[in-house]
Amino acid sequence: MSSEIEDLLTYARGLGLNLFVFCDRDSAVEYETIDPDAKVYRPTNRQGPIAIDARGHWRVVLPPRWSGHVLTRSPEFMNSVFLNFDLASRGYFHLHLITAAGIQTRSSLWLLWAALLARVLSASAAGVLGALKVLSTCLTGMFGALRILGATLTRVFDVRRMFSAATAGARQRIHAYLNQPKSRSAVFRSMMARRKTAYHVVPNRILLVTPSFGRGGSERLTIDTAQLLVHRGYDVCMLALQPVEPGQASYMNEIKALGLSIQTLPREATQDHSVRAVSEELRLYEKDLPPWLLNFFDAVARVTKDFRPAVVHCWLGQAIAIGGLAAGALGVPRIIAHQLSMVQEDLLENQQFYRDAYFALARSRAVTFASNSKAAAVDYERWLGFRRHAFRVLTNVLHPSTVRVPSAQEVSNFRTQLGLQPGARVVATMIRMVPEKDPELWVEAAAAIATLRPDVRFVIGGYGVLEDAVRRKVSELGLEDRITMLGAVTDVVLVYAATDIFMLSSRTEGLPCVLLEAQSAGCPVVATDVGGNAEAFQDGVTGHLVRHRSAQALAEAVLKILDNPDWARRARVEAPRYVEASFGPDPYLDKALEIYGLPRRSIERAGSGLSGRLRL
Repeated sequence: MSSEIEDLLTYARGLGLNLFVFCDRDSAVEYETIDPDAKVYRPTNRQGPIAIDARGHWRVVLPPRWSGHVLTRSPEFMNSVFLNFDLASRGYFHLHLITAAGIQTRSSLWLLWAALLARVLSASAAGVLGALKVLSTCLTGMFGALRILGATLTRVFDVRRMFSAATAGARQRIHAYLNQPKSRSAVFRSMMARRKTAYHVVPNRILLVTPSFGRGGSERLTIDTAQLLVHRGYDVCMLALQPVEPGQASYMNEIKALGLSIQTLPREATQDHSVRAVSEELRLYEKDLPPWLLNFFDAVARVTKDFRPAVVHCWLGQAIAIGGLAAGALGVPRIIAHQLSMVQEDLLENQQFYRDAYFALARSRAVTFASNSKAAAVDYERWLGFRRHAFRVLTNVLHPSTVRVPSAQEVSNFRTQLGLQPGARVVATMIRMVPEKDPELWVEAAAAIATLRPDVRFVIGGYGVLEDAVRRKVSELGLEDRITMLGAVTDVVLVYAATDIFMLSSRTEGLPCVLLEAQSAGCPVVATDVGGNAEAFQDGVTGHLVRHRSAQALAEAVLKILDNPDWARRARVEAPRYVEASFGPDPYLDKALEIYGLPRRSIERAGSGLSGRLRL
């Protein structure tokens, strides 16, 4: 740690601060205590930039923090209107300036007024109106007293009569300033302002918005939810924001067989950079949003208006941002923003966009945030700076049709197809081949098991961007005759039925459906202690939780099961019971309808597809 930072933390200890933000000339970083008694600090993940804006003003962007403290060595904070406005408007009322003579503590509100007063008194005639305009803007955002101030200044100084001719150019510049494009965050907040619904609501209609219908856990959960809602008598439509790419494994055949209603946005709706006519509710934002984003919102808004739902349920980041904001612009009565994972890299890479969207959604009483695990809820609350329990927990569900019981002959034929010898033990997984699932670590764990147990074979089901890398890893470790890679799987139950142990090596998870499926099929599970994995099974009863994420630790957990057949037999009995009790359809749907604000209905529809078979 540098001496400059250590000196800073010494000042913080002297002030007795448990949480503060340090601002230098380039950035603002939040620090928190990890030992309140010893006042040991560490940086949090909440930070923001300090930079000069297009008009030459220093600005700082901080996450909201009521009655927050700021430490700085930059004297600009003592006389800057804009820096102090940024601090006060975000709740940072206590400013501590570190000088050679010691620490000066001031209120950012007091400094803001002082800087405004100095600007008014020292400005020229042409600059007075500009300063007054800044003052009025600040008062509008902070106190909502612009009219009172304007009336008072008009009576006292008779500004309009004194400067009418002399300040014509200044008035034109002020008019241009007021009519310049709004910031993205301001537009998003405007979209979520309370308004009358733009259509006649059909009370039993629910729109489920998902990124796509490609094969994956979140997409399958959307389909399961749709089936269950239809079974309860609700009118459901599923909307995919992205079309299925040619050659991509998808659920389209299963959706068609189940008779579910779907809509898919055309590819041009998400990539169109041309300016075209948009819905009436979005015309207000034509000059403020880029054409591609406006067209994206418009495509979702048109589907929503045509369907006229009482509830719009959005799954995962992009669907939450696009679907949720479009629904807000239409005044949809109930909007559910449902996350199914921990905070992902795509959110971090575009975090300002998603932060703007989530903060705007949070301003609306129509919006409920949800996650599928307690761990994910805490992760998102921390990332966004939300209060605890701002996210409701709506766990995953295992639909009755997901895992059927195949015949012994089917299983035997499948094992023969895989080249498995009678009596061979099988360790398997079903994953997307993406970095967060870490399939290469899975292969390394398989290699450690294979060294000690020549009777064990390994099966990997799934596809993704790392598939070629995984095949190379298998070849490098000389495991071509021990590991079978299935690619996209159309009937997961055969894999589970042929499996003795299901192993998951993920770097991060929300609450993985594959762990529920494997247990429902009677497979003991081994999984890394990340995200919501610990909430998906009973550690020591239906599986083993690996707290140190390494190939050796995963291998040891698998070998522990292989070496204890009595425990494995008990786990095969307990696992289906646990899944049925904790992730059954009725508790899940009752909780979902409670979040929707809709009644528990029991009207069954013929041909709802409840008895159909859903496959990964």
